[in-house]
Amino acid sequence: MKKLIFCLITFTFLFAADLKIIKLEPQLLEVEFILEGYSLDTLSINGQTFQRIRLNNQVATTQKLGQPELPLIVKTLAIPKDAQIVIEIISLKYREIKISQLIFPHQKPEVDERENKIEFMIDQLIYQTNAFLPEKIIEISEPMIWRELRIVHLKVMPVLYNPVITWSFFINLSYFL
Repeated sequence: MKKLIFCLITFTFLFAADLKIIKLEPQLLEVEFILEGYSLDTLSINGQTFQRIRLNNQVATTQKLGQPELPLIVKTLAIPKDAQIVIEIISLKYREIKISQLIFPHQKPEVDERENKIEFMIDQLIYQTNAFLPEKIIEISEPMIWRELRIVHLKVMPVLYNPVITWSFFINLSYFL
C-alpha cells in the first residue's frame, strides 16, 4: 500500500512554462516546472486603467469575482490508487516587478453578446488591503477518478500581488507533493 507520493517541483525562469518529469519511482515523483516569459497588457474600463499579467502559453487565471486576476497554472497528475498527497514548500525565491496600474479584477464571463452588459465588479476592500494575493501559492485538489485513473489537479499561482504597493513577485519555489 502506497502511503505517500513525494513530488519535487522546481520553478526556474527560462523560456517556457512546462512540466518535466525528472524521476518517477513507486514512492517518489520528482518534477521540474520551468516558467518564463510574461507580458503586461494595459486596458481601460470606466475611465480607470488596469494591467493584466499574462504568462507565455498560459491562459488560466484566478477566478474570484472583483479580485485581482492573476495567472494560474493547472496540471493534471495521475496518482497511485492508495496515495495520500501532502505538499511541503522547501524553498521560496522571487523576482520583483513594479506594476504601474492596478491588476485587472476578474469579471463574470460574457456568455451571449445579446445579453445586457455585465456590471463591472471590483472588490474595493481587497484593493485597499496591504497584503499579498493569493493567500495560497500552490493547491492540490481532492483525488478524483477520470477514465479509471485516479487523478489530482495541481494549481500553481506563480505571481504574488499587493494592490496597495502595486508590486508583483514572480515566484521561484521548490516543494514536495
